Amino acid sequence: MFTFVFQGHFNRNYGYWSTEEMWLAALATSLLLFLSVLAHELSHSLVAMRQGIPVRGITLFAFGGVAHIGKEAEKPSAEFIMAVVGPLSSVARGFLFVGLALRLDGVSVHLAAIAGIVGSTNIVLGVFNMLPGFPMDGGRVLRTAVWRITRNYWRATRIATMVGQAIAFALMGGGTAMLILDMGSWVQGVLWVGLGIFLQSIASASQRQSRLREVLSSYKVRDLIATDYPVAPVNVDLRELVEEYM
Repeated sequence: MFTFVFQGHFNRNYGYWSTEEMWLAALATSLLLFLSVLAHELSHSLVAMRQGIPVRGITLFAFGGVAHIGKEAEKPSAEFIMAVVGPLSSVARGFLFVGLALRLDGVSVHLAAIAGIVGSTNIVLGVFNMLPGFPMDGGRVLRTAVWRITRNYWRATRIATMVGQAIAFALMGGGTAMLILDMGSWVQGVLWVGLGIFLQSIASASQRQSRLREVLSSYKVRDLIATDYPVAPVNVDLRELVEEYM
């Protein structure tokens, strides 16, 4: 999908390229973009592991990625550092690619064009991720702020996920309006709607997971162990054990 989008971009701005050049440049841009998303999530993971939080893996989606951490941060400051490092790395990487595009401008128009769009996309990715809606990084920053104020992790999570759902519905509404009113390209409208649906599904899942963890946090292992169980003599055969005792 992203290769198709980038091919359209190169077609509009570099119409003198051959068809093969456009598609190869679009494919290279897509690969670099998803490597950038992987680097974004790796920065989260490395900071988490430095703080003693295990990371089970990273999953890349069409609209981003998720680092699967083994447990939540134990204090707001730790979560804040984990949250902001991703967008900061994306913005830094974006400026690095933009600078590379400027250096390559007189050397290779193809490499300069690829580096330019990868750089600008990384900057947009970093800024977009700071929107204050969970599970985006900005939503995690919002959760740390509410967590510090209320001193209630679960309440902070609920507020952050509600804001995340509101942003998701806004994206879906904006994308639908773009499609209906013919504002911009239809590809942008579809991307907005798809991104909104993606964020809504993750925010809803995060909210359900948070509620489950909140409920289970009040239980101990001993609360789930049965203490009223049948006792049978050692010489009972299995049939009698099942029929009479179990």
